Amino acid sequence: MKFKRGVLIFSFVIAAFSSFLPLCSMGNASEREEQLSALSTGTVFYGYAYALGGKIGSELSQIVFYDEQSGLAQIRLDSAIFDLLVETTPDGNLQNSKWTTKNKELIKLLGHDERRTFYDVKNRRIRIEYYLGDKLKTTKSIAYEKDTLDSDLIYLYLQEKLANGVEEFKGNVILKARGMRVNVMFQRKTMKDLAGFSPEYDFPGQFRESFDRILGKEAEVYVYVMQLTGVYKVFYPYKYYTAFSKSTPHRWLAFWGGAPNDADFIVIHESRSRFHD
Repeated sequence: MKFKRGVLIFSFVIAAFSSFLPLCSMGNASEREEQLSALSTGTVFYGYAYALGGKIGSELSQIVFYDEQSGLAQIRLDSAIFDLLVETTPDGNLQNSKWTTKNKELIKLLGHDERRTFYDVKNRRIRIEYYLGDKLKTTKSIAYEKDTLDSDLIYLYLQEKLANGVEEFKGNVILKARGMRVNVMFQRKTMKDLAGFSPEYDFPGQFRESFDRILGKEAEVYVYVMQLTGVYKVFYPYKYYTAFSKSTPHRWLAFWGGAPNDADFIVIHESRSRFHD
């Protein structure tokens, strides 16, 4: 098995999205409601996103809409590279999502410019439809069982792991860009220096500057390091990193990783009220 370059392109994004939702709920219902209510009080998160090792980049924004009566949540991520819209159910599961890009380099690499994902509750499977223009190219169906993580929403799942003090765990990840499920391991680390922690990457200037400012305020942050396991690790040995503040509610800060020449980078540097003049 051979991985194409950029196989995980923005697959973790996030809604940073701060980016995995498990089939089971994130903690208990009251904790999830509290978290979503806090996110949906009129705040927009701003940052930068880069793909292909920093060759392409853009500002990005993320906002969450939460209906307290129905428990439904909608997450929107917008940038000049890609857009992502995700809707979740009251129990914290993926309901549907739509990923689109107009970037010619990404379209050439991926072979599609739009992905639509739906959760089949009855059969406990994820259905992914891949489009190029108005044409449906192919459809894939993947089992979505306990401990299977949705790569579009990784940060939500990892925040719950942080809240429960989990330092290491294994699971499966659905890589939507490739329409496949892989085995992975996560390990929680503490980081004080970006370059010293991940010396293999040539970080884009705005990403590095934003993260250095974060470390200047936070002193140190938590980072979940993800690595493929088994045969996948042999063919794709690269790691992925998701950073959070150490203080609760463990605000999502950044994501980076993959093959250095084709790595993805996301950083959130600012939050602002939607009603701010």
